[in-house]
Formats: sequence, structure tokens, C-alpha cells
Amino acid sequence: MPPIADITIDPSLRTRLQQGHPWVYRNHLIGAERLHSGQWVRARCGGLTVYGLYDAHSPIALRIYSRNGPPDQAWIRERVWEAWELRASLRDNGQTTAYRWIYGEGDNLPGIVVDRYGDYAVIQTYAESVQTIVPTVTAALRAVDPQIRGVVQR
Repeated sequence: MPPIADITIDPSLRTRLQQGHPWVYRNHLIGAERLHSGQWVRARCGGLTVYGLYDAHSPIALRIYSRNGPPDQAWIRERVWEAWELRASLRDNGQTTAYRWIYGEGDNLPGIVVDRYGDYAVIQTYAESVQTIVPTVTAALRAVDPQIRGVVQR
């Protein structure tokens, strides 16, 4: 993982962030002007520290992924595994071969959705910054379910 940049979040958001809100809008960031899309950042808001991906072009300038340290490949793989386990009843009921495997913020992977259609996974991103983790998510999908015949990005 490349070096993590440090920025500050407006202190008025502390309570919202402590409650788990996954986004920070551009006007609440201090010191982000030098950053580029897809860069991992450590953002401080009072005594709270969060880690996320910065987006230079979206009103949602920071998508928060972790509050416990910078996400790495193992962390992302664990989120993919947790989403896989959470959807076991859909996957194993024999009534469908299509379902949403990863549902962005709901699975702690903001800005990314993965749908499963038979033996294929389809990745869709909702922010330029999220492109940074698409290769890692793709590898995690294949590691969690070796039955996948293909992963495509929409």
C-alpha cells in the first residue's frame, strides 16, 4: 500500500463519524487540496481517526473504510468473505443464481457493488476513487469463491 496522506475533518462531524457514517463531503475536509483521487488517507476528527479513499471529483470526497487502521488486501478479503457468508442463504437455497454479493456501505466497502450472475461476478463502482481497490476486490472474489469463471467490471 502506498503512503497514507493525513487530513483533518471538521470537528462538527465527530458524532456522526462515531456513529459509523461512511462519507465525508468535500466542504468538511481540511488539507485535502493536495490529494488525488484513489489515494488512501488517514483523517482525524478530534480524537477519532478514520481511514478512507479520497475522491477529487465527487462531492463525497472521502469514503470511510476503517476506523481501526489502514485497510490492506487481507482487510478487503475479510470484508468480501463476510459478505459471502452473509448471503449464504441466497446462494445455497437453490432458487436463484443471481444476487447482490457486495452492497457497498452495507458491507463496509463504500462505493462498490458486486452482483453474482451464475458463475460470474460483476463489479460496479460509484466513484473514481474506488478504482484503486478493484484489483484487490477481484482477487478477493476469486479467493473466496474459486468456482467463479469470470469477474467483469461494468
